[in-house]
Amino acid sequence: MINKKLKILGTAISGIIVTIIGYYYGSIILFSILKNNHLEELIQNINNIFQLLLNNWNDFPSLFAKLSSAQQGALAHIFSSLAVYYSAMNIASAYYGDKLIEYFKLETKYPRLARWIQYRRTYQHYNVALNLILILFISGYVIYANVSIFKYL
Repeated sequence: MINKKLKILGTAISGIIVTIIGYYYGSIILFSILKNNHLEELIQNINNIFQLLLNNWNDFPSLFAKLSSAQQGALAHIFSSLAVYYSAMNIASAYYGDKLIEYFKLETKYPRLARWIQYRRTYQHYNVALNLILILFISGYVIYANVSIFKYL
């Protein structure tokens, strides 16, 4: 039963890793450049973590099971934060992409693209709604987990 749950958790986490790894890597580098604190050491630590995950990709559930409860919680918080960051970036790109289309008046300049722009807006509407639901769900889960942990301390 626990092994099955770990496999499901490993599959879910692997999907999140694949979609978010680029945003995460870029934001960590940008943040450390702004802070100017041990950039090379931070990049090396990130590379070590990614190499560990990529080398043990098929064995991720057992690797996850070897972690302590605090490490599992920290890993879950990292992945949930990355998912929220990814969703926020999607919402921002949808908003500013539409602003750019309006600013350059692409619908009037290129009437053949107007239909595709309308399809894009419809898709972006659903995409933004889905990302907002994802952010709310993840935030609720993180709050629930933190309250549960705090209750037992």
